[in-house]
Amino acid sequence: VTHCLMNALGNQLVIPEDAGDDALLSIALKAMSSDPKDRYQSVEQMQGAVRQYRRHAESIALTDRSTDLLAQAQQTSDYQTYARAVFGFRDAIDLWPDNTAACDGLLSARLAYSVSVTP
Repeated sequence: VTHCLMNALGNQLVIPEDAGDDALLSIALKAMSSDPKDRYQSVEQMQGAVRQYRRHAESIALTDRSTDLLAQAQQTSDYQTYARAVFGFRDAIDLWPDNTAACDGLLSARLAYSVSVTP
């Protein structure tokens, strides 16, 4: 409890190690920045960031699911699971072409599949 209170006193945010590259967490961290210059300059800007996140939420969810499928496919070397991961990444990119995680995932899935089927 003391540690938490000291962090609050010093405005120190403790980010979970498994948070990864979470877009919603990034919005929250920017909104709570200690330096006012680093925060959103208006409520409208923050609302815009949240709206953009919500528009891309389906693509993000597909990317997350496809990442899990890719990990499963790499463990089992199952063609169908690789195919599901590839198609999931493609669908995520179709919904949001700038989804870099999905683009990276698609490349990783294709590479992992090609390596797994090499005699």
